Amino acid sequence: MKTLLTLLLLLCSADLFAQIPPPGDTKNTEYFIDSMPVPYTALSEVLPTDIARASVMKYTGKLATGHNNAVYFETKQFVRNRYWLIFSQDAGYRSIVPEPGADAQVVYILNDKVLKDNPEADLSQVNSHTFKELKVIDKAALVQQYGVKGKKYGVVVHIEK
Repeated sequence: MKTLLTLLLLLCSADLFAQIPPPGDTKNTEYFIDSMPVPYTALSEVLPTDIARASVMKYTGKLATGHNNAVYFETKQFVRNRYWLIFSQDAGYRSIVPEPGADAQVVYILNDKVLKDNPEADLSQVNSHTFKELKVIDKAALVQQYGVKGKKYGVVVHIEK
């Protein structure tokens, strides 16, 4: 359990975890993995390398469950499924990425930032409210516009900040 929390600290910013109650003080906090409520003990079953995003919500009142705080974890697979459902509405994207995770030959560019390794953390910001547009570019345009080599396609995504 301590190893999980230590690795999560490395993955996320220090201020995020400054709000999490210390282990053992979980009675005022509700935990969620991929939008599903889970007991605190379930966190030990998730590998830190599988987590794309973690966030903490502090409430001045109480949640419906009687808790004051909520900690949300989203796995990389959950995030991939979400952005694939949104992006696959575009026929060009769907033709090069026919299913979630089948994007080995793709580099994502989010708001002009090239996402080279493990793009799920940045793409976790994509949802039906933030998504604005998507454009698929070929290898030549990818090299010319972004200097990226070694991938067949670029997927340029714009979201609201």
